[in-house]
Amino acid sequence: MSFIQNSIKAYLDVVEAQEKKNNEQKKQSVEALEKEIEKLKAELAKAKADADVKVQPNADTGEIPLRVGVAQALLDKGKKKNG
Repeated sequence: MSFIQNSIKAYLDVVEAQEKKNNEQKKQSVEALEKEIEKLKAELAKAKADADVKVQPNADTGEIPLRVGVAQALLDKGKKKNG
């Protein structure tokens, strides 16, 4: 082989190695982002579960309190903005 052919082969080997390294870095980035997405989905599900207001019935009468009125509407609106 001539000097030029060896140089071209060496250059192509270097380019191939760089592409392989870039692909590995991209794969690691994708995996890290997928893990972060799963973590955020879990946090969102937990936040939604926490946001659900679980109404407790009155222990004496078993009656469930009604949620009416302007004050309650404002409290709910404030929760939605914060959550």
